[in-house]
Amino acid sequence: MPMVDWSKLPDLGAVGLLTVAFATVARRSSASGSGIWLIGWLMITAHFAAFIFSPEPGFAGDFATFLGLAALAGAGILFMWASVPFRNQRSSRTMLAALLGSVTLYIGLLTFAPAESK
Repeated sequence: MPMVDWSKLPDLGAVGLLTVAFATVARRSSASGSGIWLIGWLMITAHFAAFIFSPEPGFAGDFATFLGLAALAGAGILFMWASVPFRNQRSSRTMLAALLGSVTLYIGLLTFAPAESK
């Protein structure tokens, strides 16, 4: 029987509604960073959705945990990057890719690393 944490469902619903509300406001806004913020909110929603399935045993649970943690870390990086005034420059985009890639790699290594045998 699948192990699913249904207690996260209200959190997912609340964050999903906040994301929809932000999307309607951002669509009407002419601010340049609102699209980045919307992607960040979508990643937070994905975090809550993935953590519903994290109690699954084996690879499925590990993968859900990896997706949830990577989405949350990526959202934080995107929120930080949205405040950078020169984010359209190539060096800024390269730094964003390096940060997202390295953080995702480290989260993957921590999540999927074999347990130390004693």
